[in-house]
Amino acid sequence: MPPPFTLEQVERLVRESEGRASSYPGSGGQVGHPLARHERLSNEELRRRYAEELAAREEYAELHPDDEAAQRRQHEAIFLTAFVRTLDVFQFAMAALNSPAGHDAWALMFHASNSHDNMRAVIHHNLTDGRGAGIAFPIRYAMFTTGANPARASAVRVVVDRMGSARERLHVQTVMPVLEFRPDGCVVRNRAGQVVGFDAAELAQRRLVLTPRL
Repeated sequence: MPPPFTLEQVERLVRESEGRASSYPGSGGQVGHPLARHERLSNEELRRRYAEELAAREEYAELHPDDEAAQRRQHEAIFLTAFVRTLDVFQFAMAALNSPAGHDAWALMFHASNSHDNMRAVIHHNLTDGRGAGIAFPIRYAMFTTGANPARASAVRVVVDRMGSARERLHVQTVMPVLEFRPDGCVVRNRAGQVVGFDAAELAQRRLVLTPRL
């Protein structure tokens, strides 16, 4: 089932992925959580997740003083975000999967020369309307440990895995609102965790996909 996806298809993918263990080795067997961690949770649960993430980063950095990435991560600003409306999860995941970055992610996971099972794609998509203007939607976010705050975001990050199952091969690990700006794009990794890309021939034959509008 390649893109473009319908809203009904994306909703089914998201709901079937919820609570299902990822087959991507780098996930450590973590289950899909687009709804549980980024829509269904209460403000107090969102605040608690922030506190737990902060503590985990500090503990890891303390145990690994020579790990420069861990030391940087300890001091980076953390934003844990959640949707306000359930429909936004499905609608904006659909927009990301149907975007040019989403098409590239699908091609790299399923049709490139080195495609294989148990790959992962992280897609970043900025939402726009029919005139190309940004779409802002309501979200909640936790920062520091004082509670959840209302905000508006205009981008989403979608993490999808290529599963080994012959019946349903696309797994939606998560969908989350994104507050910081970055260009549209995707990063695809093989089962060993290495970033992959199109080879020269594949790049030359890449089909231009117009940015879908909501």
